[in-house]
Amino acid sequence: AGAAFGVVVAVVVTGAVLYPGFKTTEVELNDGGVWVVSKSKNAVGRLNYPSRVLDGAVTPASTTFDVLQHAGEVFVDDAT
Repeated sequence: AGAAFGVVVAVVVTGAVLYPGFKTTEVELNDGGVWVVSKSKNAVGRLNYPSRVLDGAVTPASTTFDVLQHAGEVFVDDAT
């Protein structure tokens, strides 16, 4: 029983050491703004977080959309 327990522990430790982990994204919020999505309201908006104000919004034509952002460019990809 002790040998079997040792083998199980060795397998778990080896798996934990070899597991690469989860990918993360480095996010830079230069102006404190963040784009938020509301699928229930079918809307995409820019929230100015420091002042807690929604200062821009877009309503896509359908509920199957995604938001893509690179630096200062934002693209709302509507599947329809």
